[in-house]
Amino acid sequence: QTKLTLNVPADAEVFLAGQPTQTKGDSRTFATKRLAAGESWANYTIKVALEQDGKTLTKEQTLTLVGGQDREITFNFNEADVASVAAAANR
Repeated sequence: QTKLTLNVPADAEVFLAGQPTQTKGDSRTFATKRLAAGESWANYTIKVALEQDGKTLTKEQTLTLVGGQDREITFNFNEADVASVAAAANR
């Protein structure tokens, strides 16, 4: 089994390999048995979107999933992220 745990804001939307997920909460675990041990899935993209102050903030990370491994990734949306989006919107 291959397991991916994402730590995200509880109300964020999560997309795995371009597909929306239905899970909710600040810790979300996804598991698959479709990858054999040692087999890899390259260019696996995780996208997290968060609505904040009327703007949609997004973060993406692309990685290689390896069968049989557990991965944990944290996506933080902090004050600096919000400020940079606001500054770009006001240009």
